[in-house]
Formats: sequence, C-alpha cells, structure tokens
Amino acid sequence: MLPYVNFGYTVLSFGGSGDMFDRVFGKWMRYVTCGLEKQRRHTIYCDDTLNAQIRDPLTGLLNMRGFKRMMTEEFSRNKGGILRIISADVDNLNGINKAYGYKEGDRVLQKVGVILNNCAGEGDICVRVSGDEFIIAGILDPHDPADEVPLKLERNLESYNSSCSNEYGIHIFTSRVTAVFDSLELLDKLPYDAAYQRNMTKDNQNKKRLLHAPVSEEEKFDPEERSYVGRMLNDNLLRYQFQPIVDAHTGEIFAYEALMRSGGEMKISPVAILNHASALGRLADVERLTLSNTFDFLYNNPDKFENKMLFVNCIPSCMLSDEDFDELYSKYGSVMNKIVIEFTEQTEASSEQLKVIVERSRRMDFKIAIDDYGTGYSNISNLLTFMPHCVKVDRSLIMNIQADKRKQHFTRNIIEYAHDNNFKVLAEGVETSEELATVISMGVDLIQGYYTAKPSFELIDAIVPEVSEEIVRIYSRSRNVMCQKTYFTSDEKESELKSLELEGYTDIFISSGEYTLHGSSDYTSELAVTIKDGIECTLNLDNVSLRNERGEPCIKLGRGCRLTLNVLGEVNILGSILVPETADLKIVGSGTLSVVQKSDRKFAIGNDLSHSYGNIGIYLENRLDIKAGAEQCVAIGGGVNNSGSVIDIRVKELSIDVSGKQVLGIGCFFADSNVNINSSVVSVRLQCAAGIAIGGYGRGINALISETDLDIKAEGQNISGIYSAYAEDGSILLSGCAMNMKYNGELIHAVGFENGFGKITAENSSCDIRIEGCSCFAIGSCDKNAEIVLDRCKGSVYIASEDPHMLSAEKDKVTITECNFSRYEGA
Repeated sequence: MLPYVNFGYTVLSFGGSGDMFDRVFGKWMRYVTCGLEKQRRHTIYCDDTLNAQIRDPLTGLLNMRGFKRMMTEEFSRNKGGILRIISADVDNLNGINKAYGYKEGDRVLQKVGVILNNCAGEGDICVRVSGDEFIIAGILDPHDPADEVPLKLERNLESYNSSCSNEYGIHIFTSRVTAVFDSLELLDKLPYDAAYQRNMTKDNQNKKRLLHAPVSEEEKFDPEERSYVGRMLNDNLLRYQFQPIVDAHTGEIFAYEALMRSGGEMKISPVAILNHASALGRLADVERLTLSNTFDFLYNNPDKFENKMLFVNCIPSCMLSDEDFDELYSKYGSVMNKIVIEFTEQTEASSEQLKVIVERSRRMDFKIAIDDYGTGYSNISNLLTFMPHCVKVDRSLIMNIQADKRKQHFTRNIIEYAHDNNFKVLAEGVETSEELATVISMGVDLIQGYYTAKPSFELIDAIVPEVSEEIVRIYSRSRNVMCQKTYFTSDEKESELKSLELEGYTDIFISSGEYTLHGSSDYTSELAVTIKDGIECTLNLDNVSLRNERGEPCIKLGRGCRLTLNVLGEVNILGSILVPETADLKIVGSGTLSVVQKSDRKFAIGNDLSHSYGNIGIYLENRLDIKAGAEQCVAIGGGVNNSGSVIDIRVKELSIDVSGKQVLGIGCFFADSNVNINSSVVSVRLQCAAGIAIGGYGRGINALISETDLDIKAEGQNISGIYSAYAEDGSILLSGCAMNMKYNGELIHAVGFENGFGKITAENSSCDIRIEGCSCFAIGSCDKNAEIVLDRCKGSVYIASEDPHMLSAEKDKVTITECNFSRYEGA
C-alpha cells in the first residue's frame, strides 16, 4: 500500500496567465495515478474473488450465489420442469450456542449439512442460505413428480438422534414448495415463499408449546375417558356434524364437511378421540367407521346432496386395505362422485400410500382435497404434485389476513398455483367480515368458517341471506376492480403467457417487428394483446388460448398497422380480433384457429357495427372456426366500410355459425361489402330472425367467389345467402364453385339483391339449392332489375313456396348458356 500522501491542490490557471509545473507537482501527480491504479486493481480483485466464492466455508455447501449459478445452468436444460425447494432451519440453535458454545453450534450446522446431503435426491443441490437456514433444491419430472426427500430427511434425523451421544438432539423445521420452472425469477421468489411457510410452521409450533404446559405421567390421560373411546369404537357411537362450504362467487352452499363428534353420555373432543385411539392402536377403526358412516349418510340422503359434495377427513397412514375399500365401493359406488377425501395433518403418509389413494380416486371417481395447507407438513404438501380437486388454506394463514401482507403474499401464491393447475382453493376458518372480503378479492373459490355457518347435526339448505348477499356483493365488486398492468415488448422475441400473468400483467403491447406468444392446450390466458399503431408486425401464436372478460377484444390492431397473425398449433380466441379502419390483418399459418365471439361484442373478426373495419385476409393452411351470437352481430367484417376495405379468404376450411336477431356471416352491415373467396371450403350456418351469409344490409356488394365449395344452411324469418339489400352497380361472380344451399323461413333470397341494377354471374359451377318458405327468390332481385348470366352451370333448384321465383329478372336481362338444371317451383 502507498504511504499516506496529502494530495493537496493545484491551480491550472490564474488570472488569465500561464504557470509552470515544477518537479514537486510532477511527483505528486505520479503518486495520484499510482494510488488510483492500485485502488482499481484491488476493486477488481475483490469482485473476482467474491464472485468465485460459491461455497459456504463452514459446511462446504453451496451458498446462495452458488445456488443461483447452478440453477441458472439447470434452467437451460430443464425449463418447464417442477422446481422444488425444501427450506429448513435448525430448532433452538441459539440455545445450543449459549449452553455449549459457538463451536458446538458450528458442529451442529456441519452435521445438518451432512444430513441434508445424504437425503438429497439425484440432481438435487444443498445450500446454506445464512445462519441456521438451509435449502434443498431440485428439478422434478412433471410426469413423475414423486418426492421421497422429506421422508428421508425425517428418517435420517430420527436415526441420528437415536444413536448420537450428545445431551441434545438436532431438530429442524421444514417446508416444501413447488412451481413450474418457467422463469429465472423463481430463483428469488420460491426460496422466499418456502422460508415464509417454514416460519409459519415454526410460529404455530411455538404457540402449541405455550398452550400445552408439561404434565406428569399420571396426568397424561384419563383412564375412564380412554375406556369410553374404546367402547365408542366397539359400538360405533361416533356422530357427525356438518359444516357448510360456501361458493365464494354465489354465496350458495357448495358442499358440507363431515366433522367427527363423540356420541353417548360422555363428550370428548375430536383431538382427544384421535389421541386415545392412537394409544389403543385403533386409528384404523376410526378411519373405517368414519368412511362407512359418512358414505352411508350420503347414500341415504340423495335429495339433500343433489347439487352438493361431501368432504370427509381421512388418515392416509391408516388407509383401508384394497379389500375393505372395494367393499365400500360395492355398496356406495353410485355416490362416490360426490365424495371429497381430505388428508388431515395429524398423520403423515409415505409417497407410496398417497399414490395408492390417488389411484383409487381415479378408479372410483372420488375427489381429493388437501387439508390445513400452509402448516408445513411436507408429505401432505407433496400431494400438490398429484393435482387435487381442492386445497384448503389453513386458518393460521386466514386469521387477520386483511392486516398481514406476508399472509396475503403467500396465500395469493397458493391461489395462483392452484388456478394454474385447475383446482379450487378453500379458505378455512373465516370468522370476520374483513377476512371474508380479503380472501374473496384475492380469488378463493370456496369459504368455510363460523362467519358463513357453524357446524350442526342437521344439514341446512342455505346460509344466512345477509351473509350470502355480502359474498355476492364482494365478488361483484372485486371483478370490476382490476388494476391494469401492461407488458411492453422491447428487444426480446417471445414470451410465455402463463409467466406474464403470474407476474400480474393484464395486457401486452406489441411494438416489435416479429414476436411469439407461447401457450399450452390446458391454459387459457386473460391477457389482452394490443398492436402498436402504424407498425408492420408478425405475431406468432403458438398453442395460445386467449379470453377477455373485460368487454375488450382479445387482440386489438392499432390504426394504420399491418399485422400478420401466424397460427401455430391449436389457437383459441374466446372473444374478438379488432381490425379498425386503415389497419390490415392477414391470418396465416399451419395451425387451426377458433374464434368464439362473446355476447358483449358485436363481431368476431373486424369491427363493431358503429365503426369501419380494415382489410382482412384469411390464408390459413388449416381450419378456421367462428361462432358468433348476439342480438346484432357479424362474424367477419363490421358495420361500416368507409375505406372500401376488402375481405379476402383463401383457407382450407372455414366454418361460420351465427345466431341472433339480425346477423351477418361475412361482409358489411350498412355499407358496401367487398368479399373475395378463392380455393376454399366454406360453411355458413344462420339461426336468426334476419340473417345474411355473405353480403350485407347496406348499399351494395362486390363478391368474387371462385373454385370454392360453398355450403349455406339458414333458418329464420328473413334470410339470405349471397345478398345485398340495394345494389345500384354491384356484382356477384361465382366461378368454378360447388354450392349447397338450404333455406327455411318466410322471406328468402338465395343469391341476389333486394333492389337495384346489380349483376349476378355464375360460370362453370354446380348447385343444389333447396328453399322452403312463404316468399322465395332463388337467383335475382325483388324488383327484377338485376342482370343474370349463367354459363356452363348444372344442378338442381327446389322451391316449395306459395310465391316462388326461380330467376327473378326481366327476360331480356337473363342469359343462359350450356346449362343443365332440374327445377321445381310450387307450394
């Protein structure tokens, strides 16, 4: 190191005149530069040394820096696997340090490190987080997520404590959390969640220690009480109360939970019954009687469970034999689909036992629920990998949740994980209005607690109306209050929809030249997609399902933008695609696309009935299905066409199904319709009062349909096929088409116009037209001003009507060349 140097000051100029630097100043400057260079090298050395330290010097385990480095490398190889974190800390390490000294405490930490390493699975890594905190991290196979590490850890600790000569044993608190490994952000988030859950377990255990003062051997149990429990099991004196489980959206009773109670003259708590039964070695009898009694009650009261489930607690480690369970199934198989089996936290089970129960569930059609989730029993948590029907969040997390941000954070993670994997979340022990409002706004599906209804021996049909109305009111308010959070694309080229929603995003704004959104067949995203104004963009949709419940389009094109929508795999849009005036949309790709227009929108692809739409091109190599339904709606197109936009279709197969009062398949409601269909198979179904398959109710139509199989079926009052209400100079050209049309209604137009001087041309085409109605027009216009040209056409036209019109035009405006039709006109 340099000696202390007073660098001092220097004056580079003074009063506008120059000055000379002497040798002292030069020596001073040398000291300055040498000092700065040494400081720079020292900083680099410290940073490099720190970054190279990935091991904890005391235990030899990885530190958190090493954890992130190793798991980042693992992410590139196992993205999409199940990231599992087991968090552990040593119980009462401070007490060991105070009683035996810090060296003994260090030896305890070293021994814990060895035990964790011995229990870790293949590919797992063990990490010392800090102090007495450790984690075991690993990637589980999504298709075979069985995890024996928690059980091995418990057994290894028991083995060590029973064989060591220390005056104390080593005890640890653990928790286990899992998540789909689809983002590196989980490396920060998941250890935090695991530590929080572990601390909750520790707090609960400490509370239990305070509540249960030590007692002498003589006071541990009441002999008379234990004897009575034995007689109760012999004579099947168990009784059950039923507590309603309430739907968090409707306030209606969704299910009941059967809660064991003592029968006869002596009242004994359920916990005491289980403790006595355990001491008598008769927990299996409790399990057998509970299942048979509750199943029998459900079987004999079908009217009370018509639309409701029955939750039943069980003890996995004392599960019935296959023979006994098959006997239950033979008696009560018809009601098994209404049973939900809960795993209680009092008794843990091995993974093999859990697998047996899950296999029975799938075979016998009963459901599975995890009880008391959040209390940290690792083997019970392991059931999450088996995808239960329901997770019951423990009362310790729900109590005062409105005032505890940590509880809200952890509970929200449980809800997100459950909903992502299609199972329900139940909030246990809701006892106040504030707790009720908080858990409903967070998104729980079911409520259970004294606030909604207390347990009773008789089933109740409904909860108190005031509470039911409160639930509906809170749920409605929570749906309407949504904080918008938009994800803006920048240099990256792709995103996972599930990952974005897990981060709280509600919208994605596309400003890149090309971008890919990835989805999956079992996940529907509610992200709204917006394309920036004025850009030319390709958006790849890879197995994406989008839904919008906010009344907005699922995909919204900006004004003046040109979007190529590339469909890959199976893509589902539960909503609409907005194409405003001046925008261009091209739908391409090898996948299949389904668009189901929601009733609160007036269109599927295009714009609503009050606005103009842009150019729409559909060039899919596969199938496009569109379903639309509203009082007034259009499948492809819009209400106005100020810019003369064109709908251009060349698709392997297009199916349109529209229903409502006044509907349109393809075209423009109130202005000119410009429609080109080429080399396609098109099917249009109309169920309506008034409907048009292709065209519109506006001024005119310019339709060019070539080399296309066209199938139209319509039922209603005033229905039409290819048609415009007024066409002063419009035209319909059918070339090389095969047409199959069936209409059933009152006023029917198959091909043509209501009024005007439009032209209808059909060349080298075939048709099978069947019309049944009061007043029917096959080809032409009502005022007979249309011009009809038929060249090399064949087929059949059948009209069953009191007012039939085969070719509705003046004779001098009809030209027929080399055609062969079979015709029927009559009532």
